[in-house]
Amino acid sequence: MATREITRGAMEFDVDGVGPDACLVHQYRQVSTRQPIAEALLPRLRVHAVNPVGLDSPDVDLGMTAFADDLAEFHATAALPPWVMVGGSTGGMVALLHTLRHPQRVRGLILVGTAASHRFSTDIQKSSRLDSTQPVQRPELP
Repeated sequence: MATREITRGAMEFDVDGVGPDACLVHQYRQVSTRQPIAEALLPRLRVHAVNPVGLDSPDVDLGMTAFADDLAEFHATAALPPWVMVGGSTGGMVALLHTLRHPQRVRGLILVGTAASHRFSTDIQKSSRLDSTQPVQRPELP
């Protein structure tokens, strides 16, 4: 895996695939482009499997909001066009938070095996600026 330095530390990641950029995240488990969810996307998307800063360190904030904001810095330092966020399990909440907090960086959202919970609703509500009366626009993928 490669690393990219951001303000809070190093983010491990790997990249594979062809097509528009996508970011695959989980929250408490390492991700890679060798996992089934990533492999299913590789023929159509260039997948960046990104792990949180300090995943193996007890001294680093592994909160969802911190990870969502770290992803924005990762995205900016990589000079990527808007990407498709892909989140599995608790990574789905991270993907949603990143999308709500940094909508200019996201062109689409894929959630897999994730469920909203009242426990996380405060962060989501604070981050949400979406107008529920507006239709969701779906990006065209190759």
